[in-house]
Amino acid sequence: MFLRVVLILCISFLLKACDSPTGYEKSLSDSREWPQKIVGTFYFLDSDLGDGTYAEWAIGTFEPLGTSESILVEFKGNTLKNAGIDLNFEFPKPVTLVINQHQNMYFQVEKVVN
Repeated sequence: MFLRVVLILCISFLLKACDSPTGYEKSLSDSREWPQKIVGTFYFLDSDLGDGTYAEWAIGTFEPLGTSESILVEFKGNTLKNAGIDLNFEFPKPVTLVINQHQNMYFQVEKVVN
């Protein structure tokens, strides 16, 4: 019984630790100034088909310059259309994004600057 309780506590601790942001993501999450400009490389993960030319929703990872870490970002609405980024998702490298606080794990992209 004691071993079972210890095992449950260890698993609970590990699961909680996996959900806690660390490194660059933590420093970004702890910031009080929003929105923020970040520069780095975007890697596409998934999207809808939007209007057939531009996605209205997309997610991906973003690796800020000067780090080996990445964060999750989400594009909604006309953000990609306004930037002229179609369903080929060809982003400049590096790209500058204006992001806002995260919602459900994803930092919200307000604008693609370049």
